[in-house]
Amino acid sequence: MELPDFNKAAYFTKRTLDDRGGGITGEIILWRMKGEKEFKYILDCPFCKEHSECESIEFEKKPYKFRCPACDKIIRIGKLKEALKKRRAIEKKKAAEAAK
Repeated sequence: MELPDFNKAAYFTKRTLDDRGGGITGEIILWRMKGEKEFKYILDCPFCKEHSECESIEFEKKPYKFRCPACDKIIRIGKLKEALKKRRAIEKKKAAEAAK
């Protein structure tokens, strides 16, 4: 699957995904073209490490949630601000444990 023309995209994001244990093990590229309701994505699942692509998926509301087609686990695409706060808290916790 090819990436879209960015001038014609209404929504585009590339995010790293964590495996709920705090480790960054996956990645997603998600986009929607102007005038369309369907999203397309390229996913490397953080749980099963499988690569998958989807041509048409619709989300009803944010945060965007869907299931990995390979392992059937729920993947959530939340706000960037929340993801940064979570990662900083994990880093602080690891630093505090290392300092002991």
